[in-house]
Amino acid sequence: MKIFIVDRSDNNFDNTIELLTNNGFETTFFNKVSDFQKTLKNSRPDLVICNPLIEGMSPFFIVKWIKELDKSIPVIVFSNVPSKDIIVSAKKFAVNGFILFPFNEHELITRINQLLNIQSSESNTSSPNKMKLHLEIIRKERITNEISITIEKLPSFPNVIYEIERLIGSPNSNASDFEIIIEKDQVITAKILKIINSPFYSLSRKITTIKESVAYMGLDSLRSIVYSASVSNLLKISLPTYGYKREQLWRHSYTTAILSKIIAQRLKLSQKESEEVFVGGLIHDIGKIVIGIIAKRENIILAASDDTINIIDKESEKFYFDHCSIGGMISDKWKLPDIHKQIIVSHHSPESLYPFIVAVADFISKDFLDIKLSPLSDDLKQQYLNKLKLTDTDILNLKESLSEIISKMDVDGIFA
Repeated sequence: MKIFIVDRSDNNFDNTIELLTNNGFETTFFNKVSDFQKTLKNSRPDLVICNPLIEGMSPFFIVKWIKELDKSIPVIVFSNVPSKDIIVSAKKFAVNGFILFPFNEHELITRINQLLNIQSSESNTSSPNKMKLHLEIIRKERITNEISITIEKLPSFPNVIYEIERLIGSPNSNASDFEIIIEKDQVITAKILKIINSPFYSLSRKITTIKESVAYMGLDSLRSIVYSASVSNLLKISLPTYGYKREQLWRHSYTTAILSKIIAQRLKLSQKESEEVFVGGLIHDIGKIVIGIIAKRENIILAASDDTINIIDKESEKFYFDHCSIGGMISDKWKLPDIHKQIIVSHHSPESLYPFIVAVADFISKDFLDIKLSPLSDDLKQQYLNKLKLTDTDILNLKESLSEIISKMDVDGIFA
């Protein structure tokens, strides 16, 4: 039986072709769509496996073209991110299967055998194993679909954020422009005025307008406060799967944001950079909300009193994705800046400065709040601290600074 595989790059497909060949399939790989189209017109395969999102072409162009040419050809599409758009389009164009890339060998062969009505030799000799694998594939599809649907149901990011970003990026904007935008949201307006009049700023008189607030705190600080006010209610939910009571995720997120900003300042980063890592720290765990919602339906608990297993591994085992990758999907939905998405996606595996800052702030925040969920090993903590040239004394000073800032900003709707 013949299988055609289509993608722009042939990277990492050698093992897949070898796998299919070893299972008795005649496999041809195409990295040029034109070659694939020419061959398909003259030689009908038993199955096509393709990337539905090929650079330079409209989404699902290949699938549409195949189905118009011959609807009877089974098509499996693959993706490394199961977004709702891909799933909806897959249904729209009547694809015959969806699989995650990089491929799980057993899953791929099982899916192909199911589509082509082939019973493998393994399934003949071990029907319980076949059933177990089949049920696992079904569960994975269901969980993947639930993740996409849950992300889609999350509230949209407030328009005030996008308007603030637009004004900050405009050389012609002024304080009055910000006032007009922010005052449309009474909740955010109230929180900004509470903060500017809190002991943190220690002003000699009460500030009553957004215009004055902008003048005192500056645009970057204003932006961070608007982000905080916008996501606070979303992060104040309880997450039993992680052992978080109501508002614990919010408290951890907010202290991580403050610590990220303090660390950035100690590293002599600019005010803008410091505020960027503040926002990244604030929303670094946003993916846990989606896992928490699904875990509640599935009755799955990830937290344990004797946690030694990395939380990323536990999430991946139960949900096939971790909160970092899911946070990346949420970033795409909300159209967040790349810098924030980078922090969200890689704060558990940092390779650049901003994610390293948030990673350090993350574990210091957990120590500060006595959160024992899947702690980092001492070796990894030291590796992160060495990267930022921080000492144990620095950690104590960071905690003292954090405590002082929180005591000054512990106002309704911000940290309380």
